[in-house]
Amino acid sequence: MIGLGSIGVRHVSNLLSLGFKNITLITQRQVFPSHWPDFPVYSKFQEIPNTIDFTHALICSPTAKHLNDLIPVLQAGIPSVFLEKPVSHSLEGIEDVMNILQPHQNIFLGFDLRFDPGLNKVNEILKEGGIGRVLSATAFVGQYLPDWRPHEDHRLGSSALKTKGGGVLLDLVHEFDYLFWLFGPVSTLAAFYQSNPELEIETEDLADVLIKYDSGLTATLHLDYHQRNLTRFCHITGTKGSLLWDLATKKSALD
Repeated sequence: MIGLGSIGVRHVSNLLSLGFKNITLITQRQVFPSHWPDFPVYSKFQEIPNTIDFTHALICSPTAKHLNDLIPVLQAGIPSVFLEKPVSHSLEGIEDVMNILQPHQNIFLGFDLRFDPGLNKVNEILKEGGIGRVLSATAFVGQYLPDWRPHEDHRLGSSALKTKGGGVLLDLVHEFDYLFWLFGPVSTLAAFYQSNPELEIETEDLADVLIKYDSGLTATLHLDYHQRNLTRFCHITGTKGSLLWDLATKKSALD
């Protein structure tokens, strides 16, 4: 497990609940949850003796560190790598990853919305032609950044800092992924974004994106750090009806 921020801690706790205990931690953290066993701890992957064989690696470090953590893991030959989204904050280094990646190795990205039951039902309805040919989609996600982790100063977190890969366009990248999953490759993309002073962060806190897919359908996507109540939905319009998936309220509607 590389990186023990909030998501890394959650993954370790989940692994423990599933019965996995043979876990090595790579982290700068010195204090761990009291119910955890005494795991081997290293400050960086390169310190681990090469006599240890790993079956899996989970990379949960800040976005800007993903590739630096991923490359030595791949070079070590670890067959299965779970990489938190997004892959990186930059295209620089992606080609190096592709050159190192071996046929027996797999990288799994943490786009967990693809496993959401509601979104899977949406995908099923679309594939069955339940609303006819899809014409357009509107996706929206927003949540007040200070409420994400109330016990932390949001101005010091990964979301707030450019050097850590923060900002809504990378932080809320799940929406880009599930729209790609539902509708396929993109032919044209444009965006406006804002960096407002109220949250006292250096990254963009709001963005509106316009997307055209190879199929001809168009989508609009709104992302922000300002909604006081979590808002997350997708409304899809077809030639025979429309479909609403609302993750925040866990409701859906087919018209």
